[in-house]
Amino acid sequence: APTYDRMAKDLAENYRAEVLETFWLVNAMLVKIPLGAVSSLAERRDVLYVEPEQTENEPPQTASTTDDVDDGRARIVSDPYFNLGQTGGWIGLLDTGLRFTHTLFDAPSNIAFRFDCTDGTCDSSPNITDDCWNHGTSSAAIISGNGNLGNAYRGVTGITLDSFKVYPAGCGGLNTTATVKAFEKAVAVLDRVIVAEMQSGSDYVGTISVAADNAFDAGAVVIAANGNRGPTDNTVNAPASAHRVIGVGNFDVRTLNQINKQSRGSTPDNRFKPDIQAPTNSETASSASDTALKGFFGTSGATPYAAGAAALLRNWLRAISDVIDPGQVYAQLILSGQQPYPFNNTTGAGPLNLPTNGWVWWGKVSVTDGATIDIPLKYPGGKGTTLDGALWWPETAQPSSTAAEQHNDIDLHLFNPSGLPQDFSSSIPSVFERARVDGPVVSGTWTLRIRGFNVPSGSQTVYWAAHVRN
Repeated sequence: APTYDRMAKDLAENYRAEVLETFWLVNAMLVKIPLGAVSSLAERRDVLYVEPEQTENEPPQTASTTDDVDDGRARIVSDPYFNLGQTGGWIGLLDTGLRFTHTLFDAPSNIAFRFDCTDGTCDSSPNITDDCWNHGTSSAAIISGNGNLGNAYRGVTGITLDSFKVYPAGCGGLNTTATVKAFEKAVAVLDRVIVAEMQSGSDYVGTISVAADNAFDAGAVVIAANGNRGPTDNTVNAPASAHRVIGVGNFDVRTLNQINKQSRGSTPDNRFKPDIQAPTNSETASSASDTALKGFFGTSGATPYAAGAAALLRNWLRAISDVIDPGQVYAQLILSGQQPYPFNNTTGAGPLNLPTNGWVWWGKVSVTDGATIDIPLKYPGGKGTTLDGALWWPETAQPSSTAAEQHNDIDLHLFNPSGLPQDFSSSIPSVFERARVDGPVVSGTWTLRIRGFNVPSGSQTVYWAAHVRN
């Protein structure tokens, strides 16, 4: 607060700027400032990023025909996890608002807090039920909709969902202040999976991306739509472009074909995006009436599947250990992708297919420059068809205009019980690795090797996961 007070005085005296809002999740201000003063403000060494409060015009959505949610659940293999009945925790959805009276949210309802953040307060006003874009209702139904319309339209999870409206009424465009306030509120009410259904045009060091990264640091898994500005490269949107956010791409739920309009990486610092892909073009709830259905498209239609998968994986991990870092969930999501190294900016680690029917290991280590860490994978089964290994690690973004990106290059290797190398993943620019050994996977102790190929930061926390499919 004292720093904000000093900055407010500085801005008023030197830029004729009026401070309208401040935040606690990010060191940022909403200000009213003469347009002519913006350039000189942006040149200050203590300013990371300057952007307008009002960003994109609409949520990330396109048009197509569709199939049902149960088809999408089958693509990501989420029902075995749903059937475990682990419905603890909360998911925060940052979107357009919901039609809470829809039958998929009524008797029973998996919806808890309902906030409109578009006036900067995150309470019940101005209008929590406005879903002019007919978007948030669909997102929420795929994540946590009930079975009132039958199994075909039941959501991926039965986990309680909180709604945060960040698009103003009347089909208003995404609001940066509302989005940051929603991130703050979601963190404060302990939503441990936060879903960002948006395609902000800001950078990976923009306000929304920094808020998403800081939410990760506060313990939240953050899942975001890659956006629909493809097929051109370097079109990934925020906060999917952020360092500690899982960006979601899409493929058609029925044909498995790649969606041409999916936004793609790389990011300005050369990381792959999307991180994973999920199905889209499925039929789910519409805000047109309490029983209406519609097709839900684009990366918006895929992101709820990835978010539901993340929440199920987190609960499954917590059945073994009460405290689970969000990075551990990210490693499981990369493991669930079906694209081993080498990667590209269309698929990332590939389409989600949650691990089933076998053995799974996971953990985290601290890796230093040049270090090699061998992790034994004791497999007694003797009939495995594949062995998959994955890494993910959190890095801190630095603006290219003021500092070089300090990237840590970590490699992954898989060895059979005889000590012979079987596969590896050595992607230089990104923050994940994924390798696969096609069977047979024989009984014995396999080895997952993590190598700090180039770790200029001194030490890097790395989350790892492995799976043998029987």
